[in-house]
Amino acid sequence: MNEQRKEYKRLWMKKYRARKCRKVTILESSESDGDTPTTSQTLKKNVISEKIKHNAVDSLLHILRNHGHSNLPKTCRALVSTSRLVKTVKVSGMDYYYFGIQSQIALLFDSVHPINYPNVLELSFNIDGLPVFKSRNSCFWPILCSVWFNEFRQCVFPVSLSYGESKPSSLQFLQDMVHELKDLIKNGLSVNGYFMEVKLHSVICDAPARAMVKSTKLCSGYFGCDKCTQKGYWCGRVTYPLVSQLVERTDMSFRQQTNQEHHHAVSPFCDLEIDMVKHFPIDYMHQVCLGVMKKLLLTWIRGKRNVKLSASQISEISNRLLALKSYVPKCFARKPRTLLEIDRWKATEFRQFLIYTGKIVLKKVLSNELYEHFMLLSAAISIFISPSLCKTNACLAHSLLCTFVTQSTTLYGEEFLVYNVHSLLHLISDVKEYGPLDNFGAFAFENYMHKIKRFVRCGKNPLVQVIKRVQEIGFSELNYQSVPQVTFSKPPNNAYVVCKSETVKCVEMVESNDKSCLCRVYSNVQPLFMEPFNSSLIHAYNININKSCMETLDITSVTFKRAVCIKQGNFVRLMCILHHL
Repeated sequence: MNEQRKEYKRLWMKKYRARKCRKVTILESSESDGDTPTTSQTLKKNVISEKIKHNAVDSLLHILRNHGHSNLPKTCRALVSTSRLVKTVKVSGMDYYYFGIQSQIALLFDSVHPINYPNVLELSFNIDGLPVFKSRNSCFWPILCSVWFNEFRQCVFPVSLSYGESKPSSLQFLQDMVHELKDLIKNGLSVNGYFMEVKLHSVICDAPARAMVKSTKLCSGYFGCDKCTQKGYWCGRVTYPLVSQLVERTDMSFRQQTNQEHHHAVSPFCDLEIDMVKHFPIDYMHQVCLGVMKKLLLTWIRGKRNVKLSASQISEISNRLLALKSYVPKCFARKPRTLLEIDRWKATEFRQFLIYTGKIVLKKVLSNELYEHFMLLSAAISIFISPSLCKTNACLAHSLLCTFVTQSTTLYGEEFLVYNVHSLLHLISDVKEYGPLDNFGAFAFENYMHKIKRFVRCGKNPLVQVIKRVQEIGFSELNYQSVPQVTFSKPPNNAYVVCKSETVKCVEMVESNDKSCLCRVYSNVQPLFMEPFNSSLIHAYNININKSCMETLDITSVTFKRAVCIKQGNFVRLMCILHHL
């Protein structure tokens, strides 16, 4: 009996070694092409990029293994290297997981060519709540970090994730991030033998989240403004009527809590050697686009009788917006929608209306007084959002915003001057500190928030699901090759403003190659508007479509700026795209 068992064991081991040798041979043959990716690597990349569910991949792997691909893993977890065990802890009354700043940056730089390594690494952080399910109050509270590598890309990654039935009960969930950031600012960071100095660029939050992490009163409080000491005035809601002679808050006054009515407690961020006022800029995505611009539109649609638009006027504006859909380039995330869907508009749509389409669709529909008032805001934000104009014309934009806030009382009443409108007066200080509005906007963070929401596939352990998806994906989706300036030659993506020295041309590209392009150059170029300033400053023009000529331009010797080209009858409205693409 023992001899039979020994013989059986010997034959079994012989077959096992033969199978193992066969697997090794297959693997070696599949990987013998050097840099050519294996089937597993290609499949893994596709599963991650297409966000395919694990059970679907398991079925596919089973089929492939039965048809000659025995070298492939049996499960999706093995294919994408999913963590088996994820340990979370209870912090601030929520389930909490800390990825770490340094560990995440190290993973990031593994995907980056050393030529892109910066000498000084500037980090921006975002803290905000993210509802997950419509049927529950549960939400995520991620701490996100962004690193700017060049002017084309901004990389966002999570530093920590918290999940619970309500918002955090305390600010304890910030402690790990603050302690690690304090050490990095003091000692710097070494990645792959390359040393980098670390600086905090900014902490970008909407107004409620900013008040929470700074332990201050909400913006609806009497001393809710985190930029000045003005006391709010109650007229059905807290408003801020003063426009001039505002007393600015400073880092010293904040830390000493000289205005005690503004503070609840001491913020964890006070442990860092940062400016507690300047390092928390106004987020124009929430406060200008979703704040002031949305408030204006809702006032015109549902406000008082003296400023409310009629049904026919709303219909006219909506029809004009729909008529512009075919002229909006694909670099815009969304096409214009009607005012009937205003409650579903996203921040990018309000920005598009504020800077580009609103100038056209509101003209001769709004009263002259209301239109000129809107143009003050539109023109000022157009300057602040432009990387070049915000440096040279910041004072002009600030004076326009001061006029806008002052006239708002007369046109819409005192109750219009809520915190979001008041914060327009403080934009200039943040623009002078950080540059154009997109340098401290929350758009990149909100895009990543949308990814987090999509990582949740069922109601069981949402936090663990997101952690595993983040670890699987890593930074595999990054691409740091900059896009050429001139790439499109078909409408509506072929409009450009061409600049060379002080000469400006408005063109539509017809054909292009690596060195030159054939363009239709418009000769009779006039400003789109003259008030509140000449629109040539922001490259917005009104052009006679019949006066043009064909011309070949050298791509290497001129600067091409993308533009929106709207054709109406015999005229073209051409506006340079000012915001960060």
